Amino acid sequence: PIHEHQIFSESGNSHLGKIVNCWLEVKRHLNTISQQAPQPTTYQLIELFNKRMKCQVRPLDWAAHFLNPLNIHSPTTIEQQSAAFHYMNQFAPSRDIAVRAQRDFFTYQGRFGPFSVSNVSWKFEDPLTFWYAQQGFIPELANIAIRLFRTPANSVSSKRSFAVQNLIHNKFSNRLHPT
Repeated sequence: PIHEHQIFSESGNSHLGKIVNCWLEVKRHLNTISQQAPQPTTYQLIELFNKRMKCQVRPLDWAAHFLNPLNIHSPTTIEQQSAAFHYMNQFAPSRDIAVRAQRDFFTYQGRFGPFSVSNVSWKFEDPLTFWYAQQGFIPELANIAIRLFRTPANSVSSKRSFAVQNLIHNKFSNRLHPT
């Protein structure tokens, strides 16, 4: 599973709402291995993995994870929720909009109001389509979610666009030496 997630993260099909799930699935895989064949090195590997995950998974990843409608029933900790709110506070145009977005987040998690179970938006599996459908009802949270889900989850497309513009300068990409 680790290699599969690495390949997926480098593909164009990845978005920010899938990053945390990849980390959590690898963590489950490592925990399963440690239960099947307990060894000191396995526990060390899990400890290293947890440290790496804590460094790599940023507030925007947690926000995207919780705003992905496919993860609506995903359990959350106060620390993870705080990270998601940190992202909302940081990128909302004003404090007032951030507060409304956080309030709407609880409405979304509880599936109340515009997020009721009967809302047709829940049929959309694509988070970007889901949030575009919600934009007229709760623009503050929807705009934050749309920004998240329009952000590429990997650097491959960015590197490609910089290479096309000849903005990546190194011997390999510029062919400064004979091949």
